Amino acid sequence: MWIKTILLLVLTVIVFLSGYWLHRAGSPYGTFVLAIHKLVALVAIVIIGSLLVAAQRRIGLSGGDAYVVAAAVVLLIAAMASGGFISAMETAPKWVLVFHRIIPYFSAIAAGACVYISWVKA
Repeated sequence: MWIKTILLLVLTVIVFLSGYWLHRAGSPYGTFVLAIHKLVALVAIVIIGSLLVAAQRRIGLSGGDAYVVAAAVVLLIAAMASGGFISAMETAPKWVLVFHRIIPYFSAIAAGACVYISWVKA
């Protein structure tokens, strides 16, 4: 579990740094950096899911825990959807750009809460 948590922290840093790099480079986005950004985010989500499934199997998640997990899932999907929209459009609307710059921070906080829940429940 320690390895997954440390790996998740490293992946989160990579996602944020590559996102910052993409933001600074501007559109059109570099294919390699964009692919790394998307794949690393996906791997991080899978690790969060595996930590939560392990916690659920050990002793189960309470109602409040389930709400935190649901919020994290919604936020992570929103971050991925807005990022996909930005990469698919030549010029994305300003609100999507602002949304995608803000939502990853909330996603990281919610994902961190999920990791905390998985550690406390373990």
